[in-house]
Amino acid sequence: MKKIFMILALAATVLASCGKDDDKTNDQLARQLLGKWMDAEHDGLPVETNEKWVITFTSDTSAVVSTSRAEFTQETEMWDAYRECKVSIDGDKVTLSYNPNKTVRVVLEYTVRSITDSTLDALSDQTIYLNDEVMAHRRMEACYAKVSTDYRDAIVGMWEGRVTSSESEHDDGEPHRWEYRVDGTYGYYDLVDGQWQLHQNDFNEYFVDGVLLCTRWKDTGDEDVELREWWEIASIANGRMDWTSLRHKDDGTPYTATFSMTRVQ
Repeated sequence: MKKIFMILALAATVLASCGKDDDKTNDQLARQLLGKWMDAEHDGLPVETNEKWVITFTSDTSAVVSTSRAEFTQETEMWDAYRECKVSIDGDKVTLSYNPNKTVRVVLEYTVRSITDSTLDALSDQTIYLNDEVMAHRRMEACYAKVSTDYRDAIVGMWEGRVTSSESEHDDGEPHRWEYRVDGTYGYYDLVDGQWQLHQNDFNEYFVDGVLLCTRWKDTGDEDVELREWWEIASIANGRMDWTSLRHKDDGTPYTATFSMTRVQ
């Protein structure tokens, strides 16, 4: 009988220690996740700029997600800036979920394989539900990089510049001006006969999360044609702003577009 009590006591001790180890592991991973992350590689390949996600973990139960990618299907096309989402951590599995609207639910599941102060390597499952039915699912190996800089406030103001690479999308090579406003809208200016004129658009919107700049607009007269452009801000310093963007041509060939701007006082 005494031996049985000893075995039961030992079993209780082991179970209690396992629970503590799980809690400790969860707490440790939660601390390591705190901060802003942006995906750098999918299945070992560099992520095109217009497919980027930015995830900012604010606690062990909450995060903020930004992405402007045209996600999976036209019905679930996403423009998500600073979406608050719920977070749960169970061992090495991290699950995030949020609702862009009443009918769409996004669930991001990451099985963490390794994490350091600068990189996060995980198996990623991304699922989009429309009215609780799976509309799209994507599974991949994902590597995220820690983002230490946030240009959300620094970009506000008037800038003038032009493309500095041989190729770029939605650009004519001429100088233009952009006025980034605090409310998430911007003005786009053309130089006409030596005078700056505000371009006529139905809407112009943007957001910056970390170093990721996402813009969308619709030119007046173009019915139901929404255009988007994505950039990564390389730097903002001393009145100069530089952008870079990894993109692909129609034939699949990758190229890097660059842009340089100066602040207009």
